Amino acid sequence: MFLELWRNGAKIQEVPVASDDFSTVLHDEPGAGDFRYRVELTNAGASRIVVTSHFYVHAVGSSGGCSAGGGSPGLLLAALAGWIARQRRGKDGSHSLA
Repeated sequence: MFLELWRNGAKIQEVPVASDDFSTVLHDEPGAGDFRYRVELTNAGASRIVVTSHFYVHAVGSSGGCSAGGGSPGLLLAALAGWIARQRRGKDGSHSLA
């Protein structure tokens, strides 16, 4: 399984899901502007298992200031990535939503 970060329709990062309790932080510094993100969980055959809804970020510059519903995009992506990986992996190794 792989966790993929997409920005404005282009895959910008892919991270292998290493364990059942997988957690990661995904970072992106696109510069100033408005951006559309989503996270996907795919299998080794590149088939989509989970696709999130888009979420929107308004970045105000390279100084690290961003607005994503009042929080940091990095924290939002980390929480989303961990939740997706946990929801898709059952105790028996199956991949179904809990």
